[in-house]
Amino acid sequence: MSLETSSPSRPADPFPLLRLPHELLDIVFEYAYEDQVRPKPICRALRLFAQKRCFRDVRFEAYEGLRSFAATIGDNPHLRPMVRTLSVCVRERLNWTQRSRGGLRADSDRIFMPSQWALLLSRLPNLLVLALSNVDTAFLEVLVGGRLAPSALQNMQRLHLFSHNYPSTPPGWWPAQLAQYRSLRHIELNGSTPVPAQAASPSCAPLPSITSFSLASDELGSYANQNFAAFFPNLQRFALCDSRCGGFGSVLSTIPDTIKSLSVRSTQIPFMPSPALAVDDYLERFTRLEELHRDQYAFTLARLDPFVRSLGDLRILSFGLSSPVTDDFLLSLVDAITSDYTLPPEARDTDYHVYPEWYSPEWPPGCSEAALIDVVEAAETAGVEVVGTALGVIGFEEDWQCEVRKSLLIWGKQEADFSEARDYLGDEVDWEGRNFFGDYEWDRLLREERV
Repeated sequence: MSLETSSPSRPADPFPLLRLPHELLDIVFEYAYEDQVRPKPICRALRLFAQKRCFRDVRFEAYEGLRSFAATIGDNPHLRPMVRTLSVCVRERLNWTQRSRGGLRADSDRIFMPSQWALLLSRLPNLLVLALSNVDTAFLEVLVGGRLAPSALQNMQRLHLFSHNYPSTPPGWWPAQLAQYRSLRHIELNGSTPVPAQAASPSCAPLPSITSFSLASDELGSYANQNFAAFFPNLQRFALCDSRCGGFGSVLSTIPDTIKSLSVRSTQIPFMPSPALAVDDYLERFTRLEELHRDQYAFTLARLDPFVRSLGDLRILSFGLSSPVTDDFLLSLVDAITSDYTLPPEARDTDYHVYPEWYSPEWPPGCSEAALIDVVEAAETAGVEVVGTALGVIGFEEDWQCEVRKSLLIWGKQEADFSEARDYLGDEVDWEGRNFFGDYEWDRLLREERV
């Protein structure tokens, strides 16, 4: 039934579906839209539920869809606060210039004008995440060229940019202009062309609110004069990816030495070890690391070993493909004397805190948890001891689901909004809430929940 139905919107005896609790209706829509590329409202009475789900996270791969979305937002002001995530990932070659992907376009060739793009962004007051990939360079200039109203994107927390051509004017645009987005916490820059940059000076506005920064490029050497410590004085997490030889050191030398998470990796294939890739000389700067992720010969084991043992707060250490680690080194880590771990503040209210970079097991064909349990039980009956890291996956799904449920409830309490918990748990949300918080506390939280 479409929105143009002639049936009354509020009949005296509503259809049984319309009598369901709101949280159950959300689950109904989740299944109803599961295989629909372009979901549409089922009926007029359920329009509000459909809009909430359809407009929360929006993704486009062509400018035609973006233009249609902008028109819809313009004609329906009540939809604007619903949009939380906007992703524009241009994949069609027709959207690229002949000169370069994501390059400049003549106004006559544009399907969606930069002025329309600026107007659209100014109409999304609750946008939290903005991701742009291979878009017209003029779209990036809207973000960093001072063309947006001061009130635009004030709630944006994460900005992801992937481009082969970043705007080249004005110089030093990105540290100066991104400072206007006061809620911005995470920046991710990815592309083959270096972002225009200048050494920090009193005239360059720092970004004290940024706590997470990710940089990926095949021209990292061009960032040698970039003073990241001045731009990001409160940086906590930093990720660096190089697709060529050289450049790690030029960036690591200016990253704040107070960061707690560092990830350094290379994606060059085939990998060619190079002295320029070594980061050993810069590791000793970062004495407060809690997480360290390395791969592909970007370090030497002889110098990493004493550094790792000197980190009193390290709780996560990971190595990627082609890392020069040995069995003896790994064994020495787990056999060595270790200090008791401490959970971060956000984990104090949960029994099964999951740290970042934890992943669920991937079962090869012909393998399953149930079959593995049968093997272990048969081995015990026969007096055989089974050992191996694969045994750690037994019970993983149950523990993981328990953590997810508790995390959603903790998040709902923090935000005074249990809508995400209802989306995931459905009818079980009330039972889970009472079991976790207790009857009295759960009833109080529901009364104080934001409408």
